[in-house]
Amino acid sequence: MKGWPEFTIGQLLDKRKACSSNEWESFTDTHGRKIVQYTCTNQVAMQFVHALYNHAIDDKRHMQQSFLKRAEQDLNNAQESLQRAQADYEKQGALVAQMGNNDSGDKEILLGDFALIQNLRQESCGKTDKRNFRVPRVIEILEKMDTVCQQIHRRMEACPDTLKKNKVEWEVCILSNRFTKATPASVVGNAISEVKQLVDQAEKAEGRSNQRLDDARFSLGKREEWVKRAEGALEEARSALEAAPSSNAIKELEVSIERHKKGLEDFKEIRETMQWAIQDGQAVYVGAKIDLIDASGNFEMPLEAEYVFSHAAKDSDSFEEMRPAYLTLIRRMWEQRPLPKL
Repeated sequence: MKGWPEFTIGQLLDKRKACSSNEWESFTDTHGRKIVQYTCTNQVAMQFVHALYNHAIDDKRHMQQSFLKRAEQDLNNAQESLQRAQADYEKQGALVAQMGNNDSGDKEILLGDFALIQNLRQESCGKTDKRNFRVPRVIEILEKMDTVCQQIHRRMEACPDTLKKNKVEWEVCILSNRFTKATPASVVGNAISEVKQLVDQAEKAEGRSNQRLDDARFSLGKREEWVKRAEGALEEARSALEAAPSSNAIKELEVSIERHKKGLEDFKEIRETMQWAIQDGQAVYVGAKIDLIDASGNFEMPLEAEYVFSHAAKDSDSFEEMRPAYLTLIRRMWEQRPLPKL
């Protein structure tokens, strides 16, 4: 034999550990050739087919478990999503409440002060009663107003209006004493204008605050919708988990498991068949095939002799020492055979 010169064909193939039985026979074919045929029921290859069936069954069971675990994980994820949505909603609700409580009535107090300051008369400038005013900034404006008015009174004493007849003399008097040219009426008017600016600023600030509050309330409404959707998703996930064991997916996988079990029960054997023609006393290789046999019949494919010889030379009883190409051939045959119906 080429490649295995230390063996004859009979020595290499007869009494192999891989074969539960083997058979030698000879006959004359239709071409008048004398044919020697070797047949091996390969129990090692059968072990590999058993392993394929068992692996397929285990894989289907794993898919069932994974399906149930996914349904359980979906429920856990839905619960976590609902908790996050609820926490976000509560946080936003607290923010809205805080923004609403920040309206302490400062604007109303300022408007009260503004109403009072509009009643001031220039005669009281310099001696304003500040006890009725409540806004610190307004009180500061009044104090400034009184300070200027007191300076005006001192100016009127030091530089009376009679000096205005001589403009130069009057200007010198004011400059030398660093007096203001303002009048009580203008000072009171300026104070009222300053407080009016405070009122305008407060109204603008209130508008911005109200807009922020409206935005916060809108965001709160959105978060409430998220909570409702999360609650719906949680109910769906809970229903899906309850229905998972009897779902179509689980049933289909169970049917597939039972069909693989039935296929394993129906599987009978794997048979190798090799032929040689005897010409002038020499063996001339003709060909080989492998048959996968079960209750539904035979399924055969061509087989490379080298696959058989290499495993036979090892005299191994393990399919792990078969050529990978040999195992691939068996797997392909196994995959192409339809599973039995239940």
